[in-house]
Amino acid sequence: RFTAERRAELHPLAWLPFGAGPRNCIGLRFALLQAKIVLAKLIKKFRIVPCQQTKV
Repeated sequence: RFTAERRAELHPLAWLPFGAGPRNCIGLRFALLQAKIVLAKLIKKFRIVPCQQTKV
């Protein structure tokens, strides 16, 4: 079931963690909101600057 040959047979979009359509996961919006909050807190906590080798 978890072999490399089996993985090659699967469609790349076969795994949808929240499902799709009218019966999708009710926690979808909550999970995405949590991810946005965590990302915003990380960005706020650290100073993000390009390194000297980066051409801007």
